[in-house]
Amino acid sequence: HELQSLRTELVDLTCEFQRLWLKRNKFPKLDFNLERLQKQVADLSGLITLAVAGNLYAYREPEAVWFWYPEEDRTRATARGSKYFMRVINLDQAPVAAEIKCWADDKATVFINGKKVLETIYRAPAVSQNVRHFLKKGKNHLAVEGQNMRGAAGILLNLDIKFSDDTALVITGDEDWWASDRGKWRWKTRDPKGKSWKKAKLLGKGLIRPWESIDW
Repeated sequence: HELQSLRTELVDLTCEFQRLWLKRNKFPKLDFNLERLQKQVADLSGLITLAVAGNLYAYREPEAVWFWYPEEDRTRATARGSKYFMRVINLDQAPVAAEIKCWADDKATVFINGKKVLETIYRAPAVSQNVRHFLKKGKNHLAVEGQNMRGAAGILLNLDIKFSDDTALVITGDEDWWASDRGKWRWKTRDPKGKSWKKAKLLGKGLIRPWESIDW
């Protein structure tokens, strides 16, 4: 109700601006301010529509950490092609719930213990997936194949795991990720060993440049 009252006041103010517009020669910035006000009214109307439908939620900036292949600057053009990432996860018990969420520039395919669980592409919203049945007690292999077509490259991933004793584990970009430029045979289910594997480069947390406006 309060939002609707505010919208009514803004609409009345817009009408007043339009009346003043007839004397715009005396007010050189009037056109600019009128456009701003009309946009604000449109934005507010959209928010009211979402609120009435029950689709308005508080936004929270992602806590996940970005990573990519080392020795490449994310803000510049990075090498085209595929890069391969591996994170070994040891679980003391099987989870009762697990959800993974990922977004990538330009593309990422995520595997757990060799099984494909999701795929995400640039300029699309982040993808979430229930992966409880893919995880098991003991050693698990979380693998990501990242692809870069041009420009900057990065992967934002968050795996939220819950257990029956009310404990939880969150996996995101950290020092336990490894990266390689070679996708060797059965790499998705093997520990990251050998000269081709390097520590993945951590790029930062949340909405960082040049990904300040992704749909997470």
